[in-house]
Amino acid sequence: MTVDPNSLLNQAVTFADFCTDAKSDIVWRNEQTGETAVWQINNFNSTGAFIPQFDFNWIFATGNFNGAGRSDFFWRNQKTGENQVWLMNGTNITAIKNLPSVDTNWNLSVGNFNGGVNNDIFWHNQTTGENQIWLMNGTNATKFDVTSADGKTLQTFGSDWDYKIADFNGDRNSDIFWHNKQTGENVVWLMKGTTVTLQASVQNFLTPGLDWEEHYCGIG
Repeated sequence: MTVDPNSLLNQAVTFADFCTDAKSDIVWRNEQTGETAVWQINNFNSTGAFIPQFDFNWIFATGNFNGAGRSDFFWRNQKTGENQVWLMNGTNITAIKNLPSVDTNWNLSVGNFNGGVNNDIFWHNQTTGENQIWLMNGTNATKFDVTSADGKTLQTFGSDWDYKIADFNGDRNSDIFWHNKQTGENVVWLMKGTTVTLQASVQNFLTPGLDWEEHYCGIG
């Protein structure tokens, strides 16, 4: 499985808010042992706790999956395809649920695709180019294939393409930016829920190649 393009995944240090105080907390992850710790930050003071341990095959993303305004964990096993969501209250786990397994050709990113307060999961298969969205409601995930509003066939994006999640038209729905690492091509999908309302090519950025990376300000 390739490294997911979501910057929250597979990082030794991740920032999130686990106690709804609008202050960033820190997740520490030992990628050798699988140990994970959460530091709740109040100005320059911190209180920390270790949370249950997964081995190094598991990676995580953080998001607000139940609308409570605080960060939760979405865990994925890169070897087996297993998935699990943890709802959090500070450093305490309030609910754990195993979700359907997804084979390891798929990678994931966190977004907000239906304009609500819950974060959702976008899945992309780098082998087939398929895309799915799981709309999250706490520990429940409802799966949808990504479709086109006009019924036309959507462009397929394989292993040469990276993607990022962002809101490009200010409608509070996450959109998807596709970038071809080899040719420099760029495509934007404007999303409404799980439907692509507009698929548009964007001008290449200078000379195609690996010298340029895309970066984003703001949250999808």
